[in-house]
Amino acid sequence: MNWKSLPVLFFIVVIAGCSTPNREVRISDAPSALSTRGNRILIPAKINGHPVRFIFDTGADIAYLTVEAAQRLGLPTTRPLSATNSWMVGLTPPCALTISGDTHQQRFPVIEMGGPMGTHFLADGFLGWLCYSKSIFRIDATNLSVTAYNKVPDEVKTWMKFRLKPLSSKFIFEVPLPNGSVGDVFVDSGAPEGVGLYPEKWAGWKAEHPQYPLFVSRTYMPYQRTGVVFQEGMIADKISLGPLELTKVQVGETTSISNQQYSAPRRLATMGMMALKRMDVVVDAKHGFVYIRPR
Repeated sequence: MNWKSLPVLFFIVVIAGCSTPNREVRISDAPSALSTRGNRILIPAKINGHPVRFIFDTGADIAYLTVEAAQRLGLPTTRPLSATNSWMVGLTPPCALTISGDTHQQRFPVIEMGGPMGTHFLADGFLGWLCYSKSIFRIDATNLSVTAYNKVPDEVKTWMKFRLKPLSSKFIFEVPLPNGSVGDVFVDSGAPEGVGLYPEKWAGWKAEHPQYPLFVSRTYMPYQRTGVVFQEGMIADKISLGPLELTKVQVGETTSISNQQYSAPRRLATMGMMALKRMDVVVDAKHGFVYIRPR
């Protein structure tokens, strides 16, 4: 079955199953959710002296290269002894990776970008959180850029400050909650969504906010069998994650793989590119903090 026909069938099921009387449900079938155009941060780099472009993806752990890029660069690949990801097809030999003038040797897991992403994907791979976990940098989701700093600017030190989750392979920060506990917010710059709530929280949020029209959108996640993931959501006037309050932001059930990775008691929400566009963010990964100023 052609993947483009899947949304129509799914929308019928979702609308019948999730809508409530007198509540509007919209279908949002935006191709941009499947594309790197306009909703991904692209990082220029070089591999063995050849120019490449990576998606800045704090939802990934390490750097990955696509099959197409490995072939174009003439890199042989060997099958890893054990592959935990079904889309990983091999491993490159050590390569010289250069980012912002800094060069080091690295092997790349090679991944197959099938389904709709194979057509729309405009990058050569992904740069994960561990590539930046010792750096100080600013994420500008509006202008699709990442800027390195030698130190945290003085003005930024007046923003809200949160602790990064220690020893995490992904971008996760901790927020204090009214009941005295701590919640984990998972930041996934490789996802187009706004604030993603886990299933146990999304059902309650949706029921408590009947004034917001619902929509169903689709995006691409390579770890899913079909590659296409459908998300139910809404545009909320505001949402609070502990002391952090965002306004006019997309809120929905998370599509992140972190849904399966993190324990329910601490997991609070995920944030994709639509959420990052509603705040200024400076990460001091060297000292274990993130500074945030909501817009």
